Amino acid sequence: MPGEGRADATVVIVGEAPGDKEDRTGRPFQGDAGSNLNGLLERAAINREEAFVTNVVKCRPVDNNRNRKPTSEEINACLPYIKRQLQLIKPNIVVLLGASALNAFFPDKKIREAHGKVLALEGQQFFITYHPAAKIYDKALGPIMDTDFDALGKRYTV
Repeated sequence: MPGEGRADATVVIVGEAPGDKEDRTGRPFQGDAGSNLNGLLERAAINREEAFVTNVVKCRPVDNNRNRKPTSEEINACLPYIKRQLQLIKPNIVVLLGASALNAFFPDKKIREAHGKVLALEGQQFFITYHPAAKIYDKALGPIMDTDFDALGKRYTV
């Protein structure tokens, strides 16, 4: 799944990998995580239709027909693809959602320390926050993510 959105987007949103619903629909961030992402983007005044939404890993990682975290081998296999997408789109900011997306670009960073911050790499600005699915499993992350997206909205709007 390559992703969807504008080829000239000023904001690129990068998640972990497609899940079951994404795999079935061919669209990134569907289901509960997608609903959470939509609410967070609205909070930041970012129009999803004006952004480009994708994942670090382009195929659904499966284990016994269940979603799982992508392996470093899967991430490394897809990394040239996402890097090329960013070179072509040339966004003002790339929003990395969750540890897998963060560690694809910044292998030594921890999500708990990096969330809410902007990091630079090869001339590109990256905004770090938790994956929208995280607040489904850990309700305490909801207010943290709200604060992160408030900060994102103050810096970048679409």
